[in-house]
Amino acid sequence: MRFFYLAAALIFASAAAQAQQVDFSGNWSVVGDLSSRRGTIVFMSTCGLDQIGSQVSGTCEGQKSSCALTGVVKGNDIRWTCRTLTTDQPNLTGAFTFRGAVGNDHIVHGTWGHSRFARRRGYFFMVRV
Repeated sequence: MRFFYLAAALIFASAAAQAQQVDFSGNWSVVGDLSSRRGTIVFMSTCGLDQIGSQVSGTCEGQKSSCALTGVVKGNDIRWTCRTLTTDQPNLTGAFTFRGAVGNDHIVHGTWGHSRFARRRGYFFMVRV
C-alpha cells in the first residue's frame, strides 16, 4: 500500500512540474519574416517583456519602428499582439500577432501575422538576450 501512495505522489509531482508556466520576463531578440504579394515583411526587434501571472506586456524596439505588446502565457505557450507606436514605414502601421512555444532548446518558435495581411502567416523565433 505504501508503494501505491509513493507512486501516486511521484506522478502528481511530475505532472505539477510539467504544468509550470515559463517566465517570459526579460529581454528577447525577435526575428521573423512574412511573405505577401507585395513583398516580404521582416520583423527584427528587441522586446522587453514583463510578466505578472499569465499576462505579459512590454515594448519592442527595432531600427525602423517600435510597438507596444500585450499577451498571455499558458505553460510553454505565448500569444501576444504588438501595436505599432512609431514607424518610418506607414504601410506597416497596425498590429503584429505572434503565437509560439518554448522548445527544449529554450528558443521560442512560432507563427506571426500582420493586420494588413490577414490571410498571411510567417515564421518567427525569439531568444533571450
